[in-house]
Amino acid sequence: RLYDGAADLLFSLRKEGYMLGIITDGRPDGQRAKIRALGLEALVDVIIITDELGGIEFRKPCMQAFTVMHDKLSELLGQSIDYPEMCYIGDNTAKDFIAPEALAMRSIWFDNKNGIYT
Repeated sequence: RLYDGAADLLFSLRKEGYMLGIITDGRPDGQRAKIRALGLEALVDVIIITDELGGIEFRKPCMQAFTVMHDKLSELLGQSIDYPEMCYIGDNTAKDFIAPEALAMRSIWFDNKNGIYT
């Protein structure tokens, strides 16, 4: 299940007009099952499973998923989004912030006290 308040936060952000996406690493079958179980398709605009871009070499910190996200969100919006207008939230300081920094995206570190990257 999602953390308490997570679904409300995503719903509220979308209601305020923010476009939301998920970039996740891992085997597509397992990731898709998690995404379905959590009901995330209804809460975000775009979901990218990095392995579906061509294999494990597309996992973070590879920049490809972030450029694909940019293009998909720009297409949905009907105009190009500037990378500094985008914000990435991640929890793994070893790999999550390399590509967003290179693209001049804003980023937020989520210090998940119950996660594996504390």
